[in-house]
Amino acid sequence: MRAGEEMAPAEASAPMEGVARVLLGAGLGMFLLMQGLPVVEYGLTSGEPQTDWGYEIWHELFESAQRPADFNVTDSLSISGFLLSVACVAVAPFAVKLLKSSRLWWWLFFGCAAVAALAFTVIVGESLLSNYGEDYDSRVRVGAIAFLVFPYLTLAGLLCLRGKKDQSPEPT
Repeated sequence: MRAGEEMAPAEASAPMEGVARVLLGAGLGMFLLMQGLPVVEYGLTSGEPQTDWGYEIWHELFESAQRPADFNVTDSLSISGFLLSVACVAVAPFAVKLLKSSRLWWWLFFGCAAVAALAFTVIVGESLLSNYGEDYDSRVRVGAIAFLVFPYLTLAGLLCLRGKKDQSPEPT
């Protein structure tokens, strides 16, 4: 492109689409990485430290699904928020063309990802602060950070995809 020429809308959005792909991929990568990272370590003062790993959440989800009568509102919100975040983060990197071309799909993904990320983060953050903030017998590990970051990388990627639609008239 030479000086004085304007970029076509498709060319102008190409860098943002690349950034969106990187952020959406990073969100998926953080989610997958979180599965193999330690999330919480407890029992430090007792001499028998134990570590909760990221993949163990699936075992807890399946266990709690077998006892639906024991669900309370907080459990239901955190589980549904987590599953909705997982669905958004797993599909979004592979649906960039669809999300870029359809405002309806973009709003659907963004709405689900935003609500899920907010609800999930508030509940998990509250749980981490109440259970581990004052308890010197436990420590939050790097997996908890990945656990809280992956939904927001997806949201940032979705925001990069939202650009101005091409307003130029179609040739007849």
